[in-house]
Amino acid sequence: MPDNMEMVRAALARVAEIRDQLARADAMWREIEDSIIPADIREKLETAREGWEAETAPMREALAAAEREAKDLAEDLLLTSGPATVRAAGLMLVASFRVSWDGKMLQRIASEHPDVMRAQKVKPYISIRKETSK
Repeated sequence: MPDNMEMVRAALARVAEIRDQLARADAMWREIEDSIIPADIREKLETAREGWEAETAPMREALAAAEREAKDLAEDLLLTSGPATVRAAGLMLVASFRVSWDGKMLQRIASEHPDVMRAQKVKPYISIRKETSK
């Protein structure tokens, strides 16, 4: 019977396989799209897109800066209020505070006062990341 880590590796390999299948499906669609849209039309669309991006770049940059400024202001204001959730215009801004402790110090204290460990709660955090080659 495979050990737990082997099963985790197998499940992770399955995730990678599914992501590859999705990427291949997207690539197939791009090939279909390329076969349907004549080259001259694709060139016109690309030229129009580049022109649109160049024309609207200053506006998009200004909007991005204004968004960052408004977001920073909202976050600063909310942080001074304490934990809260604020809703407006279909968005939610949530402020919660995590308390962290010096684990090594708590272990030393717990060695003398074992009842301290009853307060310990361990919540796993798991993420899937693309492996980077070194």
